[in-house]
Order: sequence, then structure tokens, then C-alpha cells
Amino acid sequence: MDVEEPIVKLPTETSETAGQSSASDEVVQKGCCSWRRFEGVRKAQGYAFAGVGNGSIAISNVFLSTAFIYLASKEVGCLDETGRITPCNIRVHGFFPTTMVTNIAVIAGLLAAFSLPVIGAIIDYTNHRRLVGRIVAFMIWTIQTIQIFTNEVTWFPMIILQAIVVALFEIHYSLMVSYLPDIARYEVDHTTMTRFNRIFFTLQYCGQVTWLTVCLVVTKAFKFNSIKSAHLGQSLSSFVLLICYTNAWRKLPEMPGRHKLPEGKSLLLQGFKQNVNTVKLLWKNPNRTLKWFFLTVMISESGGTSLLPVVVSFYSRVLRYNSVDIGITFFVAVITAIPGALMNGYMCRRFNPKISLRVNFVFLFCVTLSAPFVISVDNPRWLGWIWGVMWGFSLGWMYSGEQLFYTLCMPASQEAEFAGFFVYCTVILTWLPSLIYSTIVENGYKEQYGLGSLCLLQLIAMFTISMVPDWDEVIEGSKVKLALATQETQDTLPSTNTEVKTSESSDVSRPLEPTTEEDTDNHENKSE
Repeated sequence: MDVEEPIVKLPTETSETAGQSSASDEVVQKGCCSWRRFEGVRKAQGYAFAGVGNGSIAISNVFLSTAFIYLASKEVGCLDETGRITPCNIRVHGFFPTTMVTNIAVIAGLLAAFSLPVIGAIIDYTNHRRLVGRIVAFMIWTIQTIQIFTNEVTWFPMIILQAIVVALFEIHYSLMVSYLPDIARYEVDHTTMTRFNRIFFTLQYCGQVTWLTVCLVVTKAFKFNSIKSAHLGQSLSSFVLLICYTNAWRKLPEMPGRHKLPEGKSLLLQGFKQNVNTVKLLWKNPNRTLKWFFLTVMISESGGTSLLPVVVSFYSRVLRYNSVDIGITFFVAVITAIPGALMNGYMCRRFNPKISLRVNFVFLFCVTLSAPFVISVDNPRWLGWIWGVMWGFSLGWMYSGEQLFYTLCMPASQEAEFAGFFVYCTVILTWLPSLIYSTIVENGYKEQYGLGSLCLLQLIAMFTISMVPDWDEVIEGSKVKLALATQETQDTLPSTNTEVKTSESSDVSRPLEPTTEEDTDNHENKSE
């Protein structure tokens, strides 16, 4: 087990040594690749490794999902002479081939929604955080490796494994994120944590672009079909995960429980009880910001997360996209997420984060509503890439906006206490849009109706964000701390008298969810 080196206070510097030390530090900070050391903070180094690994999973899933639809269509004879999917209403294992991917999303979403409260309880009440993280990371790597052997015989068992690995991905992400508040509150100051977050995002983003580019170039150069593209994506992901996850959980330390489990309480149920108590507290609290913001996150994140399986299914059946076409769609989406985040930064500076999110939801609603009317077999197939650009732009804007809103609206220095609940809100309803899409298509209605159903979620998100008070009231409410402690729990974290380094924010970086430097500057200005 890795042991962190203790922080030792050195004797006070003399005037002679001070100048030498300062010059030496400057050389270290400006040295090549010095940023990757994260000032010796092992938690930050581990989180960065894990983030790069997560990016490879997200990209490999794009090609694997396309392969599942291809193999299911091939089994029932729904391919033309060129190997492209043709629209047909023949079922395989009780479902249409193109709904296999959305059905995976439904199962994975439900598994994650029921698992995360248990993982949260393990983080809060035990010292097994790293042990569970290592087990989950090993399971993810094992499944990703097994899925290299996806073919005409094994594809259906691989679909079941895919539902499991997507749920494990969300569990692993929540375990990673649980280290961020500890870094921000006890190891570095606000400025350093802000710089760390930018590096986290840059590494994840560059990793995703790199894996996606490699898969597309190799697939195009060697004329791989969907199955071979999936093999390539899974092989690359397995190799990257072996390196990144191994290094991540070597550096991420074992952590003590944050609270003591009340006597006679079940660890399996305590996480659910905590979430219920948090919901009750937020609903009864006179501060209307938090309850409407978290409700907005539940709805908007479910629609954003579901776009991947829904778009893969819709494009495969309606536009008859193959693995290269789908890969290009997500490549342009990843690229345009950066301009979307920049747009959020501009809107926040020009207006405020609430208005930025409202405008974003209106724009995303218009993009999704117009898609079923424009994207069809009778129109040019490249229109699918144009909508990929607009969806990527919208999601980059939305994710960065929600993260900034979260850091600004949290009650005085309670970002860490709400971090787990925020992550849970991003997952709890992710299964719903895919279930609606599958139900519509499985009952014989056009795929356009299934894609258009996502607009309903965006309409609800527009309403819930409108219920948030004016921005001045949001900022005033963030100055009042909420009492979350109960008589049943006792803190084991350092007391307020302990001399620690604190940070006002603990932003969470996810793949495909950029946070820009402009957002950070706006955060600091608003906080002041």
C-alpha cells in the first residue's frame, strides 16, 4: 500500500538561501512537462491518470455500439450488399437491432442509479474507498479486454457485459471524484486547484481526440468494417486502461471514512437514506436555488447523456451510417464542445450563468426538434455531421455552464458536502430517455418520434431553470451555510480549528464536459 510522504516544515530561510530557493522553484515550475507533477500531490496525479483512461472507454464505446447494431442486423439479414444496415422490422432476441444500444443504456442507467448510493456510503462510512476503486477498475479493464473478441457468435453476451461496464464506469467516476474535495480543501489553495482542473480537462480532452483520431485513421486506411473497428477500439482502450488505471490506483491513497456509521444502521441502505434526507432538506429550505438547480441537473443530464446511444441508433437505421460515419459524427462533436464552453464563458460575462443555461436549453431544444424533420434518408447524409456539430456545441455549453453554476450557488464552502449528491443527480435519470426511445421504436413508430421525444426533457429543463431566483438572490443565498449534519452522524474530518488549506471550489471535470479559463475567471469575479 502506498504511503504519502509527510509534509515537513523546513527551517526559516535566510536572506541568502531565499533568493537561491526562489530561483530554483522558478526553474522547476517552468521546466518541460513540470505541469504533470501536480506539485507532488499524489491524489491529483492519480485522478489525472484515471481521467485519461476514462476517455478511452468513452471513445471505444462509440465503435462497439455500432458493431452491436451491425451484428444484430446481420443475424436477421438486415444488411445490403455493401454491408450497410437497411431498415427492417425483424426482431432478434425480442428487440429490433437498432434498439439494442438504447436498451443497454436503460439497463446501465438503472444499475448505476441503484449502485451509487451504496458506493457513496462506502466512501462516507468506511476506509475501503481505494480497495473498491481497484476492484471496479480491474472489472472494467477485464470486460473491455474480453470485448475484443466480439463477433457473430459472442455479440449478445457482449451486450450484457456492455451494460455492466457502463454502470461500472459511473461507479468508478464517483470514486474518482470523491478525491477532489480532499485535494481542494486540505492540500492546495484555490488558485492551484483551478489550474489542476484545467490540466485535468486538457488531458481528458486530448486523450479522447487522440483515441478517436487513431481509430478513424486506421479504420479508413485498412478499410475495416464495424466489427474490426470495434476490435481496434477495444484493444486500444484495454492497453490505455492497463497503464492509466494501474498508475491511478497506485497514487490514489486509502482514505478514512468521513463519518461514523450510526449503530444498528445498514451500510447498504444508509446511502439511500442520506439522499432522501438531502432532498427533504433542500425542499423545505427557503433557499429555492438548490432544489430547482439539482432538479434541472437531473433532467438536462439525462437528455445529454442519452444522446450518444440514441444518435447511434437513429443514425444507423435512418441514415445507414457505418462505424466510420458514426466516428466522424462524434469526432466533430468532441471538437465543437470547446467553442460551446467558450460561448458559456461569454454568456456568463455578458449576463450570468442562469441566463446562459436558459439560452442553452432553448438552443438545444431547437436543434433536437429540427433534427427529425431534416435528418432523413431523402436528404444528404452529411447533414448528420452538421447536427453532430450543433449537439457537440450545445453539450459543451451546457456541461460547463452547469459546473460553473454549481460552484457559485453552493452554500458557503459546502461544495464538497454536496459533491456526491451532484454526481448522483447526473446519473439518476439517464435511463429514462433511452427507455422512451426504445418504447416508441419497438411499438412500430418512426425513429423521428423517438429522437423528438428528447425535446420534452429540454422543455422541462427550461421550466426548472426558470424557477431559480434572480442571480443576485442566488449569490446571496450562497453565503448562508446549510446544516446537513444529523444526530446520527459524527464527522471524522479535521475540525474547523485544524490548520488546513482550503478552496472555495472543487469543480468536477468529466470527459466531453469542458470547463474553460473564462468560466474560472467569471467564477472568481462573481465570488468576490
